[in-house]
Amino acid sequence: MSAPSMPEASSSPGRRKGILALLAFAILFSYGLLRPAVESLFLASAGSKQLPLTWVLLALLSMLLMGVYRRVLTRYPIVVWLRVCVFASSASLGLLTTLADSPWALRALYLWKDLYIVVLIETFWSVAHLLSPLDEAKKSYGFFCASGSLGGIAGNLAAGPIAHSGGTRALLWLGTVFLGLLGAAIAFAFRDVGSAKAAAEGEVDKALRKAPSLLHVFSRSYLHYLLGMTVVVQAVLTLIDFRFNEVIEVQIPEVGRRTAFIAWVYAGIDAAALALQLGAAILLRRMGVVGLFLLTPLLLLAMLSGLPFLPLLAGICGFKLLSKSLDYSVFRAARELLYVPLSDEERTLGKAWIDIVAYRAAKGAAASFLLAFGLFGCAGILYAAIGVLLALWLTLASFVVQRYRALQRLRVGV
Repeated sequence: MSAPSMPEASSSPGRRKGILALLAFAILFSYGLLRPAVESLFLASAGSKQLPLTWVLLALLSMLLMGVYRRVLTRYPIVVWLRVCVFASSASLGLLTTLADSPWALRALYLWKDLYIVVLIETFWSVAHLLSPLDEAKKSYGFFCASGSLGGIAGNLAAGPIAHSGGTRALLWLGTVFLGLLGAAIAFAFRDVGSAKAAAEGEVDKALRKAPSLLHVFSRSYLHYLLGMTVVVQAVLTLIDFRFNEVIEVQIPEVGRRTAFIAWVYAGIDAAALALQLGAAILLRRMGVVGLFLLTPLLLLAMLSGLPFLPLLAGICGFKLLSKSLDYSVFRAARELLYVPLSDEERTLGKAWIDIVAYRAAKGAAASFLLAFGLFGCAGILYAAIGVLLALWLTLASFVVQRYRALQRLRVGV
């Protein structure tokens, strides 16, 4: 029996939905498999003190990459670009794994880990937009997110035993092979989409391919607050992530055990995010957009206040799990709904600037803060900085909520 071909417009929605769900699962499975290995090897080679500088470089490369990405989409079929990205990811991973004895290769591998997943996820959603009519997308996108979460859980759960039995680098070679096979599967499954047709249909999200200017973001105070809050949120997550890496570097020095431990933490994050994603609709009905939006910083403040009473490793792992799972699920669901009252241009150009550029630049800014003040091993000062940022997050969220309610009243003519 031959594998299913890439669904055309006339194909059944169920078939389209199934293929895209499998694609989401496979992409996040590869990330779950590779991320623990790359992070563990980086800590063994460079140490957590090198993370801030790496994150600054990553922010710069991400902005450059997204500019190239949007230009490519205007010239080449999205299906061809997806296939090229997966094969290029496999080839570059294989090369870096071969050179992994060199410290610079491990640093490059850490950058590669974040860049490849950004490109594959962005490309996946472009393909999903291409193949999912609006009425179908409303029903399907949650299913795709859940499939991706399941893929991440499966990848992380597989990473631990493989690292124990074959070593951490075995995960890198396995990831190289898996991405190569995924590229071949995509080429086969998408074989019925001709280049001309794909190029014509590939003009989705045109507004996102235009370079959004700061004027689009700051022309309305509502977007201004959303931008500021996004920067603060990413700064909080970056500082928590840095502290997590500091702790596990010291507490779990053996590379194989550390790889397995990181994999279990990320599996827990994905599992918690999946549970919250599935319950997001219920929570939205019970608490509303406003209540759900304010819940995340309040829970994180409560967790931060309880850290002194918890064991060091358990406390920081719980803090990371809570922050990431909430950000991946209910907070993101509430944040997306906050864009609904805006105009089409504001929802595309303004949101593109915030989500694509500002979100990643904020991580570099938080890393620069760590470098400037040398907060390495200064847990008390780091937690104090996180507390201040969480208070700022809650303040900005309150302003956003006030303006969201005003926009809603204007929209319904109240």
